[in-house]
Amino acid sequence: MLADSVDKFCRAVHPTADRPRLIKTAGREGSHHWRAMADLGWLLLPIDATRGGFDGVPTDIMVVAEGLGRHLLPEPFVSSAVVAAPLMAAGPQFEAVAAGTARIALALGDGDSRFDDLRVSTTAKRVAAGWQLSGTKHHVADGADADWFIVPARSGDAATLSLFLVPAKLAGLTVGRFRSADNRRNATLDLQDVVVAEDALIDCGGGGGSSEALERAVQRGVLALCAEAVGAMDTLRDITLEYLKTRRQFGTTIGSFQALQHRMVDIAMQCEEARAITYRATLEFEAGIVGHQRMASAAKARVGQAGLFVGRQATQLHGGVGTTDELVVSHYYKRLMAIDLTYGNADYHRARFGAMA
Repeated sequence: MLADSVDKFCRAVHPTADRPRLIKTAGREGSHHWRAMADLGWLLLPIDATRGGFDGVPTDIMVVAEGLGRHLLPEPFVSSAVVAAPLMAAGPQFEAVAAGTARIALALGDGDSRFDDLRVSTTAKRVAAGWQLSGTKHHVADGADADWFIVPARSGDAATLSLFLVPAKLAGLTVGRFRSADNRRNATLDLQDVVVAEDALIDCGGGGGSSEALERAVQRGVLALCAEAVGAMDTLRDITLEYLKTRRQFGTTIGSFQALQHRMVDIAMQCEEARAITYRATLEFEAGIVGHQRMASAAKARVGQAGLFVGRQATQLHGGVGTTDELVVSHYYKRLMAIDLTYGNADYHRARFGAMA
């Protein structure tokens, strides 16, 4: 029922054929879609019931993310609702985010992090008015339209990782907005001695609580992005298969050529492998099985490889038109490339998988 709800919603608000036009109104101009998602309860799925959420399990999130990926809906469900919002403390800002009237982004991407989200160089220093933050975040996913940022920073002796809730319009904070290759509205943050109040510090519990909370948030994002990629690959497979059945050359449909049939089989196999490992990693995370972090890295690495393969094959099988913005195939390929790079690419997660052996 949840999958059907997502599919019906996406077909109504974001028909795939209209994507080249619709992405121009994504973000603030299309915020009514975000509020509609909140009305449907999707933004509260990852939130525990004590804060008014629905206690959604990772498989619930997977279903929504897969549906959004199938239709390339450009709303920040993963970055905002799945990753960032559960890190927030209860309060008016959280209520606004949960209601869909405000957006939040997790500010990752310190200059030397190289996909390691715990490698944070941004600093936090106690001052009379609260905390002084200094540093740069180079790639904040869906940060261009965020009202609030959760900023990880090193405090005290630099061994302690803390999370701070920072308003986007705070004095001293420079937000550089840009469109990424997949047309998402991302941002860079430049914090030059930005001062936030004492209550901006998010209480994640002592004993490394912030590090653990951040790791868990990123893992939720990894698994949700894998599910989104599975949905995108499914659509690319279906679009390409339909094209091979209708495109005629040399007096017959090109789908009748055995060499192209073999390539479609390869695409289908990559889709199913990505689906299988995503489902397994999500179920292990949901059950709390020992080593679920390693399986999440295995999934991210394999899905990244599979997504790039399917994207390249679909583009090639469509010929030159497959690279144009007018054809939606190129948009799916670009999104799959961006997913591979978000929260660590395939190379990074293969290395992480080996290190946890």
